[in-house]
Amino acid sequence: MLAMSGEEGFSTAAPATTISDSALFIQACKLYEAKNDSAAAELFFKLAKEFPNSERAPEALYFAGVLFYKEKMYPSALSAFRMYAEQSPDGKQINEALHWTGMCYYAMERYREAIEAFDEEISRFPNSQFRRDALKFMGISYIMIGDTARGNEILRKLVEERSDYYQPEYWFSRDI
Repeated sequence: MLAMSGEEGFSTAAPATTISDSALFIQACKLYEAKNDSAAAELFFKLAKEFPNSERAPEALYFAGVLFYKEKMYPSALSAFRMYAEQSPDGKQINEALHWTGMCYYAMERYREAIEAFDEEISRFPNSQFRRDALKFMGISYIMIGDTARGNEILRKLVEERSDYYQPEYWFSRDI
């Protein structure tokens, strides 16, 4: 848009443009499809921040968290998962968001916070598909903070529940 600017002539300043939440979501998805995960994560996170009331915001936060985690950007992933949990405490991906919150804390060697996050996950979702991994990382976290008795107790119970869980055949026969 051109506008008169006094005696100096015309100004070529472009008007501020706005982009919709749907357009941001589509751009983020295209970046993801192009395997540009960190840029996609940033755009998903931007969508959630700029459009917190959008129906796409929770999904965008979850996707941002997963992609940040994949890129080992753990503080950013943690922010996205915590925001998801705060904004969508009953959202369809809350179980996963709580699990990844614990995994972020674990990856950042914040073991006490990892224990708390995994404990919340297990308390809220005792039959979750992530339960075994949450218990495993919770047990290891206890060991890392020096409570080897509690850590070993959790890991021992985990093995007793399913003795083949730690056998190579179990892992190699699964589609991981």
